[in-house]
Amino acid sequence: MDLLWNTNQNLMQLLSTKYSFAKAVEQYRKEKYGSNSLTLNEYLDESYASPLIKRAIDQVIRIVGKLQSIMKTAPKRIFIEMAREDSEKGKRTIYQKKNMSVYDVKYSLNRMFDFDVVHDEEQAWVAGENGSISVVRKNMKKNNILFTRRTSEVKGGLFDQLIVPKSKDKALIKSSDSRMLTEKYGGYNKLTGTYFCLVEHTQKKKRIRSIETVMLMHKKWYKSDPVSYCNQYLGLIEPKILIPCIKINPLISYDGFRMHISGRSGDTILYKNAN
Repeated sequence: MDLLWNTNQNLMQLLSTKYSFAKAVEQYRKEKYGSNSLTLNEYLDESYASPLIKRAIDQVIRIVGKLQSIMKTAPKRIFIEMAREDSEKGKRTIYQKKNMSVYDVKYSLNRMFDFDVVHDEEQAWVAGENGSISVVRKNMKKNNILFTRRTSEVKGGLFDQLIVPKSKDKALIKSSDSRMLTEKYGGYNKLTGTYFCLVEHTQKKKRIRSIETVMLMHKKWYKSDPVSYCNQYLGLIEPKILIPCIKINPLISYDGFRMHISGRSGDTILYKNAN
């Protein structure tokens, strides 16, 4: 118990050849029984085991005897797992195991920082007030949060599935039939944007730059001919693609203000604060 409390080694490590527990047990047996060997029944009669456990041990010894006759050698160790069929006893056993598990966890957490953790000459934890715990405490005192957002392209539905009345800038009800004009027959709205692009183009005789949306349904068109897409679909004059793909949630800085491009609503691009 002293070693379990004062070291970070578990029971199986303490029972290994590194320590002398096995030798101490053998010495105890020699001192208690000397040269007199007991039969199995005599040994079980002297033990404090319950009748249920004694029967199980007797059955295990019989099985081991058969294995030994087959393998022509005796096993070095025997591990016995007891199972109970009685429902009430089973419930009590489960309850006890849960309590022991909770106790082990609390014990481990209370003592886990008291020892160095070294594996293959790499030190993962340095014990002591000036060791690794000082780095943890230093970072915990900071009131700023380090975070990131995953950038991605939007996938899924091309537009809202509800057909709306006649209007411009909608998706055709039947994309393969150019006669189904949205100005006359209506169409689908709320087209899905898959990502953005940065475009330089002419507006009122001046060259400006703007972030434009690449629609999911026109993604192949844009990738094959981005200038044609910007001309015909976006209506831009003399477009020049500066950044062909800006995914959702990239980190950008505008006049020193850091933000993420999170999406769009209609013609409005949405941003999230990243400061």
